[in-house]
Amino acid sequence: MNRMSAAEVLDRPVTKSLLAEAVMSASNGIAIADARKKDMPLIFVNPAFERITGYSWREVIGTNCRFLQGKLRAQPGLVTVRRALTSGNNCRVVLKNFRKDGSRFWNELYLTPIRASSGKITHYVAIQTDVTRRIEAERAEVRLRRSLRKKNRELKALNEQKNGLLGMAAHDIQNPLAVIMLCSDMLISQSDEKLRVQLAKRMKQNAQFMRELVNDLLDVSKIEAGKLTLKCKSCNLRDLIHERMPMYRQGACFKEITVQSRCASDLPAVYADVSRITQVIDNLISNAVKFSYAGQKVILKARQEGSAVQVSVMDHGQGIPEAERQKLFLPFSKTSVKGTAGEKSTGLGLAICRKIIEAHPDGRIAVESEVGKGSTFSFWLPVYQAGVHSPSF
Repeated sequence: MNRMSAAEVLDRPVTKSLLAEAVMSASNGIAIADARKKDMPLIFVNPAFERITGYSWREVIGTNCRFLQGKLRAQPGLVTVRRALTSGNNCRVVLKNFRKDGSRFWNELYLTPIRASSGKITHYVAIQTDVTRRIEAERAEVRLRRSLRKKNRELKALNEQKNGLLGMAAHDIQNPLAVIMLCSDMLISQSDEKLRVQLAKRMKQNAQFMRELVNDLLDVSKIEAGKLTLKCKSCNLRDLIHERMPMYRQGACFKEITVQSRCASDLPAVYADVSRITQVIDNLISNAVKFSYAGQKVILKARQEGSAVQVSVMDHGQGIPEAERQKLFLPFSKTSVKGTAGEKSTGLGLAICRKIIEAHPDGRIAVESEVGKGSTFSFWLPVYQAGVHSPSF
C-alpha cells in the first residue's frame, strides 16, 4: 500500500473538517499570525484563546498579539521569542500575560513557523496553555522552602544560643556552689565562732546569688516561651516609688551610696503591670548601686513626656564603653564593668527588664552612658486613659 503524503492527507475533505473541529475544541489556546504581513497580525484564534484571555476573536484579529504583554515588554521569555522569529525556529517559553480584565496569568507559549513549499515562512502558530496554577504552586513551594531554610537557621541559632546560655548558667552556678562547699567544709572543722559567722555569711551570699540566677532563668524561660502575662491597670508610679524608696536606701547604705527620688508632682498614672514594673525599677536601682563607688548618688526620676511617662535611674558610676552598650539587654551579656564591691551579676536582669517593658503597649527602654561619668537607664510607659485602657488578666 502506498503511503499518502501529508499534503494529500490534509487535502481530504474529511480530514479538513476533523482538523478544524479539533482546533476549535482544543483546551489550549491556538492563534495563527500572518508572517507575510507587517507586524504579523493575527488571522485566527480558537475559542480556548478567547476563554483564556477574555478577548473575543473580533477584538484581536488584525492585531499583533503583544497586547497580552501589557507593559511587561522586557521579559526574558520575549527575548527568546524574538530570537526564534529572527532565526525562523520554534520555541517554548513561559510569559507573564494579562487578560482583558487586567488580571495576570502565566502563559506557556509554544511558537512554531509554517513554511510554504519554497521554504519561506508564511505563518506562525502559537499554542498557549494557562499554567498560572502550576507557576503559583511552584513559587509557593520556593517560598515555603525559603521559609523553612530561614526557620532552620533560626532554630539552629536558637539551639546554639540555648547551649551557650546553659553553659554560662552552669558556669555561673558552679562558682558559688564551689564557694558554698568550701565554706561548709571549713565550717564543720572550724571552732572560731567569729570565723564561722563569716563563713556562714559568705555561704548565704552565694546561695542568694544562685537563687537570683535560678529565678532569672525561670523568668527568661517564661518570656521566651511567650508565657509572660501582664496584668495591666492604672498604676501610680509616684506612690510606687515612694513606697520602695526606704528599701532602696537601706540596700545602698552599706556602700554609703545615697538614693534620691525626683518625681514630678503632677505625674499621671500609667497603664502597667505593677509587680513587673516594680521588678524593673528594683533591677535598675540594684545595678546602679552595684556599679557605683562609695559616696556617690543614684537618682530615680519620673516625669511626663507627651503621652508617656519616663522613668530614669541615673548613677555617677563607672559608665559603660560604647562598644559594649549594644549587648546590654541580651541574656547573659556581661560587660567589662564590674561591681565596685565585687558584687556578682547573672547577666539576665537587663534582658528581663527589656522584655517586660516592651511587652507593655508602646513600652520602650534605652540607656545613655559615658565612661567615667555614669549611666542613665530610662523606660517609657503609656499614660493611663480611662475608656481606652482596661484591666487585663
